[in-house]
Amino acid sequence: MKLYRGFGHPIENGTVENTLRKTGRTPVHTPTELHEAADAWFYAELGVKARSTCVFCSPDIALAYEYTRAKEGAVEAEIIPEGEFALIFSEDVQDFFSDSDDDECDAISIGAWLSQKNYVKVHSLNDIPAGFTGEVMLDCARYTIVKVGQ
Repeated sequence: MKLYRGFGHPIENGTVENTLRKTGRTPVHTPTELHEAADAWFYAELGVKARSTCVFCSPDIALAYEYTRAKEGAVEAEIIPEGEFALIFSEDVQDFFSDSDDDECDAISIGAWLSQKNYVKVHSLNDIPAGFTGEVMLDCARYTIVKVGQ
């Protein structure tokens, strides 16, 4: 199984540090309160602040493309985790932002919503089910970028 990520800016092939582990992610589309509540749930359940410290990717290159198509200079790349890593995903969730975007999902109720979504944490790319096309949150210290088509 391969993972892909869209980048909204030019990138180079190579191995990079996951700086989100130190700085955390500031949400772009998700309200801050919802982001923080989801992080608290993921940390309590899976030991990772998945919304802040993970690299978002997908085994579906088309989904990776969706995040960057409107940006000039955007590129899609294969993401290869280095060293120890974990993958967090739910077969019930295609995209956290889109799927949790309803009037009933707020910072108070996000924990109940997430608890119903069967999120798992695995340690092998082979543990992602064949045919899964949703969001995968990659928890790793370093990863290699290989631009698609290179």
